[in-house]
Amino acid sequence: MARRMISEEGLFVGGTSGSTLYAAIEWGKQNNLTENDRVVIICADHLRNYLTKYLSNEWLCEKGVR
Repeated sequence: MARRMISEEGLFVGGTSGSTLYAAIEWGKQNNLTENDRVVIICADHLRNYLTKYLSNEWLCEKGVR
C-alpha cells in the first residue's frame, strides 16, 4: 500500500503508513462509510530509511513479497 501511496499520491511514506492506510480502508468498509465520510490517518514514518530495500523490486522478489 505504501508503494501505491508513493506512485499514485506522491507521498514519500514507508510501510507503517501503508499499513495504516490499509487498516483505515478496511475499517471504512466494515462501517459502511460513504464517499461523503472522512477518515484521518497519521503517516508516522518516512521512506528515507528504506530506499535501498522497499523501493527495490528485486529485493521484494527475493523476500517473496511480490
